[in-house]
Amino acid sequence: MQSLLLFGLALLPGCVGFLYYYRKDELNREPLRLLAYAFFLGMVAVFPAGLLEAWIWPEEPRDLTESVMQAFLVVSPVEEVARLLVILWITLRTVHFDEVVDGAVYGAVVAAGFATLENIFYVMEHGFAVGFLRAALSVPMHIFCGVLIGHGVARYKLSGRPGVFFSLFFLAVFCHGAFDAPLLYGDSPGVFIVLPVFVVLGLAFVSAGILRSALAADGLRLQELPGRQDSWPARLLRVAFLSLFLLTSVGGLFMLSGAGLMYKDGDEGSGWALGIGLILLTLSLLPLLWKRAQDRLTRSL
Repeated sequence: MQSLLLFGLALLPGCVGFLYYYRKDELNREPLRLLAYAFFLGMVAVFPAGLLEAWIWPEEPRDLTESVMQAFLVVSPVEEVARLLVILWITLRTVHFDEVVDGAVYGAVVAAGFATLENIFYVMEHGFAVGFLRAALSVPMHIFCGVLIGHGVARYKLSGRPGVFFSLFFLAVFCHGAFDAPLLYGDSPGVFIVLPVFVVLGLAFVSAGILRSALAADGLRLQELPGRQDSWPARLLRVAFLSLFLLTSVGGLFMLSGAGLMYKDGDEGSGWALGIGLILLTLSLLPLLWKRAQDRLTRSL
């Protein structure tokens, strides 16, 4: 029961961030299946980013100087570049990326997927205290940095402004590094531990301004947006399919990761964990296949 509660605590903040930014694009929302795909690729990006970080800097930082170097030169740029590549892979291949606000949405969703899988590993290992702290600080930091980078991509693609893109990307890398630096060094003085809080508050302020400016650039005013015409059963069905995809895909990746660790330790239960993980990942495809079949049926009518 405790493991289930920990898993739910680890999963919740990323899913809340996903739904929050999905609902912000109220007039012309992106397809849920595309956002679910972005969330999933964000989770997948954790693995190459983690391997690259471990290869570049395999040892623990010994002092605050090494923590700052590791945060700014390794962890922050590697993770932000990994998420940037996912954002570019999705946004440059879809016709649905046609509004400035879409950049913030895709950036937030990719970062939410990345933060969710990373969060699962930390929370399942360290418990509830770390889960609540990461829900309040780490996950929002990742999502807000994703908003900055996604908005930069939108400004570059839709307005031809590379300067804005590079400025926002380096701002995200800097804020991420400033957040991680005191946390990587366990013996940091108390004044440095306060720094992540101020970084998150500053990022929240900046990302809120970005969201407002993006909506204004698209000619939208939240108070003038028309209500959606979908019936409540249709909305409920979308939420159900999205929840099924998120739970099965995250659970499948978690079980596969656990199977690898169990196999490394010689645990005989690794085969069961591997099988359950593959089953969950297979089930995660069902909502996407159902949506594609539904779209083809609609076009044929």
